[in-house]
Amino acid sequence: MHADYVKLVANDGRAFYVRRHCAEVSGTIRSMLLVDCVESRRGEVVFAQIDSDLLEHCCDYFYYRRQCEEGAYGTELPTFPVPLEASLRLLTVANYLNV
Repeated sequence: MHADYVKLVANDGRAFYVRRHCAEVSGTIRSMLLVDCVESRRGEVVFAQIDSDLLEHCCDYFYYRRQCEEGAYGTELPTFPVPLEASLRLLTVANYLNV
């Protein structure tokens, strides 16, 4: 895999390829990729406890957050959509990922 991307794998095996710069919005992922361990050598992080629908929302948020930081939206930041039915579970995952 190209070093600019990391592979994030949900508990059902679904994989998301995310730019490393964006994935590192997550303090948890950043820490996993910085230390000398299997995840950093392979560029892959497996989340056995995170459902793929929730991990997909987190990946979307990583890109949204980087775009906000880089000024892509100017001064009018769009609202990041969060499905109401997933909000509590998503909050738990976001807390674990430290975003």
